[in-house]
Amino acid sequence: MAPSFQMMLKTAQPHFQQFHFSFINRMRQKECRKEEGVRHTMANQIKHLDDSNFESVIQNGVTLVDFYADWCGPCRMIAPIIEDLANEMSDKITVAKLDIESAQNTTAKFNVTSIPTIILFKGGEEVNRVVGVRDKDAFIEMISEAL
Repeated sequence: MAPSFQMMLKTAQPHFQQFHFSFINRMRQKECRKEEGVRHTMANQIKHLDDSNFESVIQNGVTLVDFYADWCGPCRMIAPIIEDLANEMSDKITVAKLDIESAQNTTAKFNVTSIPTIILFKGGEEVNRVVGVRDKDAFIEMISEAL
């Protein structure tokens, strides 16, 4: 016997609620970003990388690359820290972000299997890697060791 419409509705309801909550949350975040303004201008120090420009950006000096995805909660948690580092250390290092979904070749090349993954490069070579959320001081210490 085929499942009743009400039974299918009960099964689908939690998924719909989760999608609806996620959608509303994203809309609220966009509104907050518009109101903040300041945080938006801070992000200008961050370079956005893809498969085509990755190698050229990491070749010179020290570069901190945040491998992230828009849907990743922990990635959103460290985004303000990455922005702060970009603003405070722009004279010493390059800070960049790479969306793993739009740069799959680079993501695979560096074996990034969990996000957020932050890789520190010096002269094009990986010198340090952090997977997961860390505080700002941990990133500053990691950068200081490479300088």
